[in-house]
Amino acid sequence: MVNLVLVLLFTFLNFSIFFILFAFTASSITSALLLIKLTRESIWPLSFDRAFAKEIFIKSFPIGLMLIFNLIYFRVDMFLLSLLAPTKDVGIYGLSYKFFDFLIALPLFLSNAIYPFLIKQKKKEKIF
Repeated sequence: MVNLVLVLLFTFLNFSIFFILFAFTASSITSALLLIKLTRESIWPLSFDRAFAKEIFIKSFPIGLMLIFNLIYFRVDMFLLSLLAPTKDVGIYGLSYKFFDFLIALPLFLSNAIYPFLIKQKKKEKIF
């Protein structure tokens, strides 16, 4: 609701795009604070386990690095196109790329849905 109200307000008052971005930020902060307030478990006092954080970081670093390179790989064409072509062409390419992203997401969701089933079946080597 905060996002909707602020975006509508800033739009009707003809504010710049930066105020609309601020609306998204303000609504996210409001949502986070509200969720912390409404949670049943207390998170206070906040604590930080340095050893656990280091272990999680080390274990997740390879996949994180892979995801960063994957993002660069999939978006480098958009950056190059924005340097070499007019804005209109970049917009048309970006819109068509959204359809491609959607079509890629469908098999990704399917594979994520069947992954737990495959893990269970791995124990039964004959079926797997």
